[in-house]
Amino acid sequence: SETETALANLGAELLLDTLADIEQNLATETHQNHDAVSFAPQLHHSDGLIDWTKPARDIHNKVRALHDWPNAYTFLEGTRYIILRSQILSATQADISSTFEPGTIVEAQGESLIVATGKNTALSVTEIQREGKRKLPLRSFLAGCRWASGLAFRND
Repeated sequence: SETETALANLGAELLLDTLADIEQNLATETHQNHDAVSFAPQLHHSDGLIDWTKPARDIHNKVRALHDWPNAYTFLEGTRYIILRSQILSATQADISSTFEPGTIVEAQGESLIVATGKNTALSVTEIQREGKRKLPLRSFLAGCRWASGLAFRND
């Protein structure tokens, strides 16, 4: 994504500047303030379950945060699916979700898998994997599962 590329470029520039400062003995050490330290809770497999009633941005952030472990996941007809990548749809694209309950597949064809999410938003799932199966390009995945508009992801 553009954000990842921008952050990678900023990080590379900072690294070069820091190495130059170290080489010239200009770098200074800053000790960590242990009173200001915070700890993130340990992640559990169950943390990956998607709540489709959340807005698309929240779900997208969850997908990104939990990629590679424990991964964001959902269920459809009793089968677990891992959501590996997603995109937030623009406001005009998301309008299509207002008539669908959160978790409902709005579109599943070609290279498009759109799911209605909370607050009348929608998420485009760009990479999905059936548990226990290998990753496939979205077009191949959708061709093999025959999903249609109206099916709904559930939390069971």
